[in-house]
Amino acid sequence: MKEVHPVIISASRRTDLPAFFMQDFLKSWKRGYTLWKNPFNPKQIKKVFFDKTKVVVFWSKYPSGYMRHIKQIDFPHYMLFTLNLYPELEKNLPPFEKRVAIFREVSKTIGSEKVIWRFDPIVLVEGLIDAKEIVRRFAVVAKALEGFTKRVIISFMTPYRRAVSRMKKSGLLYHEPTMDEVEYIAASLSEIADEHGMEVQSCADRFAALGILESMGVKRGACIDKEYILRVFRDVEGIEAVVTLKKDKGQRSLCLCAESVDVGEYGTCKFNCLYCYAI
Repeated sequence: MKEVHPVIISASRRTDLPAFFMQDFLKSWKRGYTLWKNPFNPKQIKKVFFDKTKVVVFWSKYPSGYMRHIKQIDFPHYMLFTLNLYPELEKNLPPFEKRVAIFREVSKTIGSEKVIWRFDPIVLVEGLIDAKEIVRRFAVVAKALEGFTKRVIISFMTPYRRAVSRMKKSGLLYHEPTMDEVEYIAASLSEIADEHGMEVQSCADRFAALGILESMGVKRGACIDKEYILRVFRDVEGIEAVVTLKKDKGQRSLCLCAESVDVGEYGTCKFNCLYCYAI
């Protein structure tokens, strides 16, 4: 069995680990390793050791498990917290008010610099969610999170066939945004974020790759951002190891994230959001 010793652990793009599997992750952390499975080839398994890990990056929409076990988390980490306002697409999530409350709780616990808001993906739905509605909903969330985060990451939905089909079966027709709509949304979200004291950037966005978002004030960035990690975790012993990390080849070509190892398994998140690529 191949062994790997990653500098960064991503927990996780594959599932909402902080919501559902935090206790399992902490047991693995205490043990010193976990097993990684290739979702396309279950026979390909790696033993992932944590002995050289400097930072853990958590991804969640409702990190209730994380907060229940917060006193056991004694390693450097930050939280990528996705907080949208799509009751039509995220029917299994707790109410918006509860998600805002736990976002604020996480921020108060670990600091606003270590909780990054993701408004992701931006989804347009025929006859229901147009560009102006996206801007309105973003403004509602931004107002609720003012003072509790310093950065927001956005990206437009990549219309994967399975996700679009899943939406259609629920009576929701995906709308591919026009360039005018993309520019309007990007410029509006940039302005709103600034009004609430947040910097805004994109990650793995197809329109950002064309330079459209940057021209509207949204810089091209990464969720697992080397510069951010080196700045925020500068006092962590050995953090300079992050400098040598390259672009993560295991992610989509447009993704600028630094290399990491994702733990967790696809198909295990119970939120089952209609636009999700991981189910």
